[in-house]
Amino acid sequence: MTERSNYARVAKAIEYIEQNFKQQPSLAEIAEHVHLSPTHFQRIFSEWAGISPKKFLQYVSVEYAKSVLNNHTENNIFAATFDTGLSSTSRLHDLFVQIEGMTPAEYKQGGEALHIHYSFAETIFGSVIIASTPKGICHMAFTEVDRDALAYLKKQFPRATFIEDQDELQRKALAIFQQDQKSLSEIKLHLKGTDFQLKVWQSLLKIPM
Repeated sequence: MTERSNYARVAKAIEYIEQNFKQQPSLAEIAEHVHLSPTHFQRIFSEWAGISPKKFLQYVSVEYAKSVLNNHTENNIFAATFDTGLSSTSRLHDLFVQIEGMTPAEYKQGGEALHIHYSFAETIFGSVIIASTPKGICHMAFTEVDRDALAYLKKQFPRATFIEDQDELQRKALAIFQQDQKSLSEIKLHLKGTDFQLKVWQSLLKIPM
């Protein structure tokens, strides 16, 4: 099977998932659509897309559920669950925690009740703003104007409470800019990103130090 035909099959599978995610198709159903065995399809899709078909379906489902949560005012958790084709609200909850690093309710609330500590620091690459919650680091970005960087952070969590303070989580994370990489501690993350960003981060984690 040529590389071009593999690419075409994966592209066709992605289109199928995006058009049919509300039916939550199984691996076998997606593979059948592109005329491959489930095992062969799983391998080819993972090689070309960088993630498994199941994980891609989860990303698409969560992105749609987020749009439902943003547009419904009543019973929005139930609406997001069943409009996305999931069998229960617990499945939606698990997907959000796994992919967004927060529950559907926390996402809907825009960070309400979250206490976010933030600080600015100098690194070998320039100034950064870094922020954390009890779950872990929720934001880190290079900055030229502190005021603009803080405004962008607040836009990501519009209802959170912000406290300027550098905590232990931030100090551990800033250690990645030190030359001695061997002494790094494990860095806890409170992930919040788009499906594409999460795919990139997952791929980066596979790169050896």
